[in-house]
Amino acid sequence: MPAGSGASQCLSVESDGANIGFRNHCNYGVQFAYCLQRASDPATACDAGTKTGTVPANGFEPVLLNANIKTADAEHDFRWVACSGNAGDVVAHLDRSEPPVGRCVRGGI
Repeated sequence: MPAGSGASQCLSVESDGANIGFRNHCNYGVQFAYCLQRASDPATACDAGTKTGTVPANGFEPVLLNANIKTADAEHDFRWVACSGNAGDVVAHLDRSEPPVGRCVRGGI
């Protein structure tokens, strides 16, 4: 499945009370790659690279721990692509952040 058609619509940026992360609203696992437009941590800044992760079916994966920003502000800053599949089966790559464009690579290559 191409990035942006299906799996990306499964994810939303939410808070669990202390952390900001991705909530998967689908009944299958999702691999994601993301960056933040305005990030103080260079590891997550869109101009420096991307981070990847996995959200299990109907699960939540925190990516900003003890975040003291509003969920609405965080959602505006996040750029992501997502791929349906389990870790090791597919890897999400965010190739460009504005607008978000990426790809799903089968087999983790």
